[in-house]
Amino acid sequence: MKRPFMKKLCGAVLASLLLLSLAFSAAACGRGGKSNALGRLAEAGVHVSEVPSVFFDGSASPLTDASIRTGTLAFTAEEGVSVDVTLADGADAVTLSDPTVATDDAAGGSSYAYTVTAKAVGDYTLAFSVGGESYELALRARPAYPEDPDFDALSGYGRPNTGSTTANVHDPVIIETDEGYYTFSTDNMGPDFGYQVRKSADLIHWEYVGAAIEDCGGPDSAQSVYEKGRGGLQKVYDLLSEDENWNDSCWTLWAPDVYEGADGKYWLYGCWTAAFGQGHSAIFLCKSNDIEGPYKFEDVIVYSYDGWVQGPNAIDPSVYTDPEGNLYMAYGSFAGGIYVLPLDAETGLRKKDDPYYKADWAAARKNDVGPATAAARYGTRLVSTNDTEGPVVAYHENVPLYSGSVNEFSASAVTYENRYYLMGSAGSLSSTYNMRSFHSASPTAGYEAAGGAVGSRVSGSFTWNKDENDDAVGFDFAYPGHNDMITTSEGVNLLAYHDRTSFPSGNINHYLMLSMYGFNSQGELVMSPNRYAGEAARKVTVAEVCGLAGGQYTFASVTSNNYGNSFNKGYAMEGLSLHEDGSVQFGGQAVGTWAVYGENWVYMNLTSPVAAAQGSAQAEGEYYGVAFPAWIEAEGRGGLTLSFLSKDGTDTLYLNSNF
Repeated sequence: MKRPFMKKLCGAVLASLLLLSLAFSAAACGRGGKSNALGRLAEAGVHVSEVPSVFFDGSASPLTDASIRTGTLAFTAEEGVSVDVTLADGADAVTLSDPTVATDDAAGGSSYAYTVTAKAVGDYTLAFSVGGESYELALRARPAYPEDPDFDALSGYGRPNTGSTTANVHDPVIIETDEGYYTFSTDNMGPDFGYQVRKSADLIHWEYVGAAIEDCGGPDSAQSVYEKGRGGLQKVYDLLSEDENWNDSCWTLWAPDVYEGADGKYWLYGCWTAAFGQGHSAIFLCKSNDIEGPYKFEDVIVYSYDGWVQGPNAIDPSVYTDPEGNLYMAYGSFAGGIYVLPLDAETGLRKKDDPYYKADWAAARKNDVGPATAAARYGTRLVSTNDTEGPVVAYHENVPLYSGSVNEFSASAVTYENRYYLMGSAGSLSSTYNMRSFHSASPTAGYEAAGGAVGSRVSGSFTWNKDENDDAVGFDFAYPGHNDMITTSEGVNLLAYHDRTSFPSGNINHYLMLSMYGFNSQGELVMSPNRYAGEAARKVTVAEVCGLAGGQYTFASVTSNNYGNSFNKGYAMEGLSLHEDGSVQFGGQAVGTWAVYGENWVYMNLTSPVAAAQGSAQAEGEYYGVAFPAWIEAEGRGGLTLSFLSKDGTDTLYLNSNF
């Protein structure tokens, strides 16, 4: 059975030793985008296992390794399939070698490998000729450090709002299509109800498209539309408005998810609650032939009519697949817990043998029609915590784990695991919100983390400003969360989330932000503490970490969910330096050791506690992380960021180049 290639390329594979060259497995994805070039190639019998990821440093700098300028295109052609690859355009940016071809006995075909070498920053296109048909793969030779992204202004929040900026984006999810990237988000504080849709060509600049679901009204008309029986989700309203907890103020559709289904349509999972915080909520499915909509109601998937008594709150749906193509929906919020329901991969609904398939939910609520057990209605619990919402699950193949010395790297100490990563957000939306992660070998059970039952910290409130009077960066990372995970067709792992932008003022204005993520050598998820500016993961050298900006770093840490109790009250500090002899200094004094190992794994052991300038929190102990290229907003230029997670999974430590 053929499955869609990507909604999110959640099956990205680390095909080289560690984190550079990403390969893609259609069998491991299943999150939409069958029209994508790699998906079409797979249908033609050409299975791409490695996509070139190349960078140009401009001057063959001794700080970077020459290997960043080369990458590999690798694929297997099924028996009888003839393939030829040429450089269709972009000869000024890269060169393409002749192929190395070998018989692949296991696959019953031939394997091909081409080397791509960067000559300059620029776009290029690889053209595949397969059986007389042509397929093009558009790629880019990236700069070693991102160039000025000219971010959209963080303005326009509130009403009236045209929706044309990243303002008012709450609970975002992202999908990649041939037409670009789309984000769908909660419809509060927007021009239309029915979920806000925005589009981007580069994941940096966004434009408002409109509402996904027609006939939902606007901020001042939604109630009248539904009371007159004309709503686009009339059946959902009819169900919830008869709920004993219905509250006429609940006109917001929360936290959607979007998936490209097996029927060729786009599936929009949404949720509506009868009363905020009561757990009486419904998750529904709508479908559209076009990514931009309009989406038409199909059915209610689950209705938590007995509230947080028998099970979860039926909000925040997120769908994902396993390598066999089985479809699941994670959902739930806070006290009710995070649950998972198996769905029919062909229809997106509950399975036909499910007792709640196309259920009469009003009758079930009134008469307890159907199974008596909550498990039949709600599925099974994914994680034990009661302080998490907004789940998203992404599958990653061949996640590398390292058990050797950080000072003497040994490739033989690297093992690989296929993992499902579950992320969620915990705490108060406007005071302690923070992102957490878990992982498991199973899609539906066994989720764990270095941080224990609450998960490992990914991020919380902090800022790259030095104190309340510093405005070098025009925003804070304040209560960031309710994120999505996407791996793009170029193999870039990204988190999309909403950010409140200012923790001292306590404002709740929210904007769309994206940041790269990767995995440390312990297999824990870490996030770049900077907005995404077009960069990608690559090899990093000791000389680069120590030579760029003279090895000087500004650093920030999240040690508490409350920014005021966190390290340095959430503010950044200067004075940390990394040296080629493996020493870490602060204020000119040795405070620990550090190392780069593998491709871009980093380690730090602060043996002497580093005291904050404000408050009593200290940074100390062992940290494992990843080095990323990044746009350093306080510096107005590209540089390096080192993102660490403490060994016990409780604290982050972020370093940005300080030029």
